[in-house]
Amino acid sequence: LVDLGQLEMASQCAREHQIPLYLGSGVTKEQIQQLKSKVDGIIVGSALRKRGKAGEALDLKRVKDFVAEFKKKPPRGNKKSRK
Repeated sequence: LVDLGQLEMASQCAREHQIPLYLGSGVTKEQIQQLKSKVDGIIVGSALRKRGKAGEALDLKRVKDFVAEFKKKPPRGNKKSRK
């Protein structure tokens, strides 16, 4: 679970110091639109694996769905990407 308040503070700090900010594992497809404007990248692990479990084989459908969601434009009113 991502604390949005802490993520916003980290995002502001990273922008002020011109350093990249990556969000670690734990991100799901459902959270991408809410989080991607605050970070430069997302590290993904088990969300792309069969049954969403670490150590399982990659699930091509999960990978495609995750990438498609990431590529979507954010809903109106969201901040633009950090890049």
